[in-house]
Amino acid sequence: MGWFHYLFVECGDPRVYNWPLMQSPLGIFAIIAIYLCTVLKWGPEFMKSRRPYDLKIIIAAYNFSMIVMCSWVIYSYHQVGFSFSTFMSCHEMDFSVTPTLMRALNITWFVMMCKVIELVDTVFFVLRKKQKQVSVLHVYHHASTLFLCWLAVKYVGTGIALFSILLNSVVHVLMYSYYFLSIFQSLQKRLRPIKPYITVIQMVQFTIILIHIAITAYYNCTLPTAILAMYFPNVIVIFYMFYKFFERSYVRNKGKK
Repeated sequence: MGWFHYLFVECGDPRVYNWPLMQSPLGIFAIIAIYLCTVLKWGPEFMKSRRPYDLKIIIAAYNFSMIVMCSWVIYSYHQVGFSFSTFMSCHEMDFSVTPTLMRALNITWFVMMCKVIELVDTVFFVLRKKQKQVSVLHVYHHASTLFLCWLAVKYVGTGIALFSILLNSVVHVLMYSYYFLSIFQSLQKRLRPIKPYITVIQMVQFTIILIHIAITAYYNCTLPTAILAMYFPNVIVIFYMFYKFFERSYVRNKGKK
């Protein structure tokens, strides 16, 4: 099909065409479909007549591993010359096959695979019979972030879009550090006042990303219009959903108390 070849071969980054999951979005769509079926249908049905699993050790190991992986991403981007200061002006996309850029591209692909692993978050909820936590916000955020990371690798793997990935990695280090520490019962009471600020940090992250996207569009940086058209409204939707979650979970509850 001509349009398929144009979108996913001619427009895509030729350096990643033969990488796993990168020839077309069908592989990522399949993973997202399996994820949705597992956490919304198959998982709840499997757990219907079973007791919740005790996954504290597994979840602790998972949270710690995510801290390590996100920290490695930040460090590795810095090592190849990508930091927050890099994106204060238009950073042109470069499709050169140089050792530095190829390493940066490999890091971006690794981030995408981390987002695949992060889908396990929701599976933990299902296995612990906390189906209420499998909310629209949680599921949509995981699925959409994975697809957006795929778009980043496919089309802008070493461009200005890496700002969002870098910022997200910093936020995830903080977030998973909180989750890891909150597993320990002796720390739960001390950490409880911090919990609302995890959501605030995420909303601040989305605000910074929106401002950065606006600046990118204003200065006509080399970021495909189609990518902006998908990314910008998605960040707005997620910000709104996080805001409503914060209002419902902390503002209203505090008012009732």
